[in-house]
This record gives sequence, structure tokens and C-alpha cells, in this order.
Amino acid sequence: LEEGQGGLRADMQQLREDMNRQNELLRTNMTEPFARQFHLTLALLAALSALVTAIPGFVLWDRRTMLRPFERSIRSLEEDIGSHRRRLDALVEALRALGQHKPRSGARSGARSGGRPPPVSLALNLFFKCGPPLIAAPVIWC
Repeated sequence: LEEGQGGLRADMQQLREDMNRQNELLRTNMTEPFARQFHLTLALLAALSALVTAIPGFVLWDRRTMLRPFERSIRSLEEDIGSHRRRLDALVEALRALGQHKPRSGARSGARSGGRPPPVSLALNLFFKCGPPLIAAPVIWC
């Protein structure tokens, strides 16, 4: 009787070990997909945060790069204005004198004022050699 109970106990111990192995296997099979999903979520979150930081950085870099030529041209215009300050002051005084000498009649186009161009364009034609005033350096003929 004791031998039979010993054999049953050994079989029961073996059965418990098999059940414990099966439980461990089930746990690993269940946690593995969750772990994969967690790693995937973590990778997507990292990629999203990288995009959130990279896009504004790229926008700022691109904006600076695009504005550099404009800043250079503005600097060169400021230097031109600084070097031709007397001429520009003379131009402003001449325009003021022309405005006092011939007041505007309210007409904006040459056709309304008897075919003559407005006084400002007359003064610009007199005082600027060629090209638009913001691009060409002013040349005053005094």
C-alpha cells in the first residue's frame, strides 16, 4: 500500500511539474505579444517626438536660409543709403520744394492732369539715373 502511495505521489509530483511548466509557457506566450506591443508603441512615440522636435528645427533653419539673401541686400542698401546720405537729403529737399512750388490738384494720373506726369515722377526722372529707386543708387544732377 505504501509503495502504491509512493508511486502515486511521484506521479502527482511529475504532474505538478508539468502543470507548472505549462503555466510558465502560457505566461511567456501571453506576455510576449504585450512586450512587442509595448516596444512598438515606444518606438512610435520616439519617432513622433523626433518629428515634433525636428520639424520646427527644420522650419527655423529654412527660414534663416531663405532670409539671408534678403538680409544681405538690405545691408547693402543701408550701406548705400549711408554713403549717399547727402544726396538723399538733397533729393528730399528738392521734392519738398517741388511740392511747395506745384501743389497737387488731386489728380493721380497724367491723363487727368492734362497729360503731364505727377510732380513726384517728374522729380524722380530728374534725380535718378535709371532703374527703380530701391535698386539703383540715386544719382543727383545738381
